[in-house]
Amino acid sequence: MALRYLLDTDIIIWHLRGHEPTEALLQAIEREQPLSCSALTIFEVWSGVRPREEEATRRFLDTLYQIPTGGPIPLIAAEYWRNFRSQGITLGRADALVGATARALDLMLVTYNCDHYPMDDIALYDPMPSV
Repeated sequence: MALRYLLDTDIIIWHLRGHEPTEALLQAIEREQPLSCSALTIFEVWSGVRPREEEATRRFLDTLYQIPTGGPIPLIAAEYWRNFRSQGITLGRADALVGATARALDLMLVTYNCDHYPMDDIALYDPMPSV
């Protein structure tokens, strides 16, 4: 299976909230490939789910192709984190891992939170619908 896109946590959250532009974006991506995300993204989404949202959230998460956070991904993420920290830039560890997943697998990251990903060696999906 050839993947081109990696969904960030915010995209999944907006989809689960019923945000129509995000739903249209996911439908367009799904015409090209299965929807995919990092296993860490599943963790982030599930960590914030409310009991009344569990069933619908689990149904959607079960449709996603989950990319494990292994191989070179943790080392790339650590390099990102250290390099940005040395420049005085705070990079979240989860964002470092998601960005590293995109870089390691040469995937375009689909996110509304472009400012969370200051890396110049990953591609961000553009243009994004407004939120």
